[in-house]
Amino acid sequence: MNDILYKRALRLKEKKYRVEYGQTLTEGVKVIKDLAERGIFPVYLLVDENEKEKLKNTFSEFAKKKTVIDHGESHLIKKITDTEKNMVAVGIYDTPSVGIAENPSKPASFLFHKTQDPLNLGNIIRTCAWFGIGEIFLYECVEPFNPKVVRASVGAVFSVKMRMVKNISSFISVNGFRTVAVYENGKIPLREFEFKDGDIYIFGNEGSGISRDIIEGAGASVRIESGAGMRIDSLNLQTAAALFAYSYMMAKK
Repeated sequence: MNDILYKRALRLKEKKYRVEYGQTLTEGVKVIKDLAERGIFPVYLLVDENEKEKLKNTFSEFAKKKTVIDHGESHLIKKITDTEKNMVAVGIYDTPSVGIAENPSKPASFLFHKTQDPLNLGNIIRTCAWFGIGEIFLYECVEPFNPKVVRASVGAVFSVKMRMVKNISSFISVNGFRTVAVYENGKIPLREFEFKDGDIYIFGNEGSGISRDIIEGAGASVRIESGAGMRIDSLNLQTAAALFAYSYMMAKK
């Protein structure tokens, strides 16, 4: 394996190099193939040399898309990956531009407030892509191009529009759209809530939820009701986002 390329792949495990290079890692043959089917190809593809012949046909089209393919020993590939499962292919991808949020785009957007778990954020991005949520805003969340987020999203980070929020208080006070706080004590049950184009739905941190000032500044608040007699404190964040996204999709049909 080319030494310069190998060192770059190792560095991309760190956020500062992902920002510097504007690239991230994606591991696993299935995810890399799925991305290629959507027209998204890696800049570099590192393949376990023991699987070279087996995967030759799988990646035959990649060179035509100007992907540089290199092969390396199994232990080198393993050092690049984050999973315990042996991954035999790693892609290095250019990351899409993620700008600073100003105003939302229609039809609807989700804002995630301090989501810290990479697997949560990755699954949430995947869910938003599936249900056609137009845009995702991130405020003090885990980096969306962390390889764990990329893997959990099954590559959806490359196709969902994402923007960063610098000052959430001023952002939610901008005129022209309604912000809706989604939390366990919201005033309106989800089954009675009227969705509107241009809304931004705010979801809180996995543990601490949404801060009081954001709730008070929101134009509306919604709760997802539990079953009769259920006394669980709250829903898992990604489950709540999925239920809300599904409800939005069905309301718009």
